[in-house]
Order: sequence, then structure tokens, then C-alpha cells
Amino acid sequence: MLIVISSEAEIPTEAMYINQLFALGMSCLHLRKPMASEEACRRLINTIDTRYHQKIMLHQHYGLCSEFGLKGIHLKEVFRRSLGKKGMTYVNNYQEKGFLVTSSFHSYQELESCALSFDYFLLSPVFDSISKKGYKGVELDVTDSNKYIVGLGGISIKTIAKTVLLGYKGVAVLGAVWENSDPVSGFKELKICYQSNNLNL
Repeated sequence: MLIVISSEAEIPTEAMYINQLFALGMSCLHLRKPMASEEACRRLINTIDTRYHQKIMLHQHYGLCSEFGLKGIHLKEVFRRSLGKKGMTYVNNYQEKGFLVTSSFHSYQELESCALSFDYFLLSPVFDSISKKGYKGVELDVTDSNKYIVGLGGISIKTIAKTVLLGYKGVAVLGAVWENSDPVSGFKELKICYQSNNLNL
């Protein structure tokens, strides 16, 4: 699975880029706009081709998931922890409606001990972050895990092969796409590299 996480900043032509990335084979977009209002997110989704809506995961404003028939929701680490004992019910409620539920982790030990049945787990930082300066990677090896773990942090054409060797079943990219002067070309390079390492989109 090759996931692209949206840019935190607003990009004037963002919807155009997103549509192009989907047309090129992007399997999933994580819509993460921590500073955006629900209405701003609604406007952005409205400008994305409806045939791609079922490939979008939301990081906030979860009500939009049902409104647009999106792929599912992603729980931030802080929010997941705040759910406590209610976590299982919360996750199951969405999954029973046909939505995927995923979450972020920064500790392999916490991920492995998590009893919640997420559809996949984002673990970071694998390598030094491209988009967050000073965010150092720790090259976590997850080959012993039976869970579907997606690597995040510093994923680029230079690190995808090593990510596979570390046991990750998918990758999530942000800086390698949105820090590129041409996001579409950046994604094309990532896709070729990803597939050359015998991974399926």
C-alpha cells in the first residue's frame, strides 16, 4: 500500500494534484488538515473526483466520512489514548458500518500491545523526516509483527527498499510528494520504486 498524506498547508491547486495522483494509481489519500475547519475540508473533498472518494481516509471531522462515503477514519495517537476503555466500541462502531479505521504510533512496543483491531497501523518515524526538520528516524524493525504496519517518516525513493527489508507492508509519504517542486513527478518516481520492490499498490 502506497499512501500519500496531504500537505498540512493549503495548496491552491491541491485538488488538481490529488486527482492526478489518483489517476496515476495512488491507492489511498490520508486527508490530514489539522488547522482546517470542517467546511474547508468539505470544500476540498467536493473538488476531488467522486470516483476517488472511497480511497480517502480522514484525520479529523469524521462526520464527513458518512457524508461523502469515504474510505474511513484515522485516529491520531493522542485521541486514541484518550478513548481508553471506550476504544474498542468506538473502532467497532465505524468498522461495522463498512469504514476502515487506522491509527498512528510512535512506539513499536505500544503498537504490538494495542488490542484495538485497526485495519492497518502507521508507525513513525522510520527515517529522518523530510517535512519535519529535526524529526529523527529510528529505523524500527517490524519483521516479527503479524500486524499490517505502514512505515512513515523519511520515506523516499532512497529509503523504500530498506523500508521493505525492515518488514513494513506499506509506506506513507508526505514530504517526498509535497516538498517536490512537481508533486506529480515525485509520486511517479515513488510509484516506480515502490513497485520495483515487489510491493502492490
